[in-house]
Amino acid sequence: MPRGPYNIVARTDNGDKDIKAPSVPSARRTIELNSDSGDLAVVTP
Repeated sequence: MPRGPYNIVARTDNGDKDIKAPSVPSARRTIELNSDSGDLAVVTP
């Protein structure tokens, strides 16, 4: 992926969110993650 910043939006109805990346709400790019059943993770090196 291109270098950020990114606005990270994660939603899960039944699962955990593990977001280990910086989220900048005013960023021009957005990563949107949705899950009905399952965990979500965003990790940067």
